[in-house]
Amino acid sequence: MSKKRVKYSRYFISNRSLGTMGIKNFNPMKNNISLALICAISFLSHAYCYSQSSPSDIMMRADKIEKDGDTYFEQRDYNGAITSYRSAIYNWQLLSESNPNIGFVRPELYLKISNSYILSLNYDLAIQNCNEYISMVPKSGEGYYIRGVARFDAKDNAGACKDWVRAELLGAPKAQSKISQYCK
Repeated sequence: MSKKRVKYSRYFISNRSLGTMGIKNFNPMKNNISLALICAISFLSHAYCYSQSSPSDIMMRADKIEKDGDTYFEQRDYNGAITSYRSAIYNWQLLSESNPNIGFVRPELYLKISNSYILSLNYDLAIQNCNEYISMVPKSGEGYYIRGVARFDAKDNAGACKDWVRAELLGAPKAQSKISQYCK
């Protein structure tokens, strides 16, 4: 099998690594395989490699992936940012599974995903990610503030105002301007 690596869907996939899973002579340009299947195979191969990593390696990898997501976000590649942030979350989850005392360290990644979804005009997923963040950090006004923005953009003004009032009570500084501007 060839050692040539093919960059596909933000993952590097080699024919050698796929061959170990029973897939021979893989060529993503010629084979009619769905993107979801390719990502799933890549994810599983990465999961095995990650399980062999030390906690500090996983932390460094998660931080680098998060920075990659920030770069994608700055370049307005919101799908790339979401993919990177999700991958960083996966790394933190691996770390917390192998070290129960650590717990999930980076819930703010859900807010970064929410912001990316808002700018992608996908408000339902933005709200879902804010809900995930709020369930982890219920006393943070920032989660309610961002969920309020997503709800407002989704034309749920009453829900947005409710979130902004809650955000203000929890100390989010930007909430007051939204309340005075949109909640009368």
